[in-house]
Amino acid sequence: MVAAATAVWLATLISHGHHGGDGDAAHYLIITHSLAFDGDLDLTNDYGPGTHLVFEGTLEPGSHAHVRESALRPVHDVGLPLIAAPFFRVTYELADRLATSLSPEVMRRTKMTPSIVFRHFVSLQMIAVAVVLGLWLFALFNESCPGHERTAAFVAVVAVLSPPILPLAFSFFTELPSAVVALGACQIIRRHPRPRPVIAFAVGALASFLILLHIRNVGLAAARVAPLAIRRTGVAYRAGGWNPDAARDPRDVHVLDVGTLALDAPRPSRWCVRSVDLRRACRGDASSRWTAV
Repeated sequence: MVAAATAVWLATLISHGHHGGDGDAAHYLIITHSLAFDGDLDLTNDYGPGTHLVFEGTLEPGSHAHVRESALRPVHDVGLPLIAAPFFRVTYELADRLATSLSPEVMRRTKMTPSIVFRHFVSLQMIAVAVVLGLWLFALFNESCPGHERTAAFVAVVAVLSPPILPLAFSFFTELPSAVVALGACQIIRRHPRPRPVIAFAVGALASFLILLHIRNVGLAAARVAPLAIRRTGVAYRAGGWNPDAARDPRDVHVLDVGTLALDAPRPSRWCVRSVDLRRACRGDASSRWTAV
């Protein structure tokens, strides 16, 4: 019921004009196109007519990409494009074939363009992510209040179909996948109060991926890792304060560390590039220094 109610309601919202493919979402799609078809992050040949299904092929990079070493690099985080690339390739080709197979008269009557057809396919994929989030919430509420399945289902549906989730439930942004990953990590922590190393690694990897999805998720990732790190080191909170509880080998926490760092290897190199740019700018004139600051 949760999945059906969420999917049907959100599907009705994309049956008319919406802004699900505008703003940063279009540039995330350009990054995904580069990963899906070129296997790289050089966006030089992805903006413009070559990607005609994204924003009608008229999208300009603007401040969303910068030239580095003769390559056009994105400024947005690449976590979402990485996981979406395989689905993107199938969706892009399917939307292209469908749009070319329909007659111009049908396209005119339905007020569709090839770009709109593709945008609807992308929205359907994000609706599927919203359905997963609704099912996660239902599981969480049902476990917290056993015996009240109907109430748990109702609250889960209302949560997904209310702001702030609702406006993001059919848009290609990082917030919805971040919510699914964070809630998944939360459920793992709740179900494994004394996790084995493989569970600790999984939570660390999920926290790492949160940061890869968007750097502003760093606080959310820390909130997921901290409780598990405390448990792995054998410290538990009691009424009297923080006390040792079934102390374990402190090396166990390194499994969590490895998982946390595993997926964020590209980010330090990106910071290094930015720091080099910063140092170069600081050696320039006064306006360059203010820009660097």
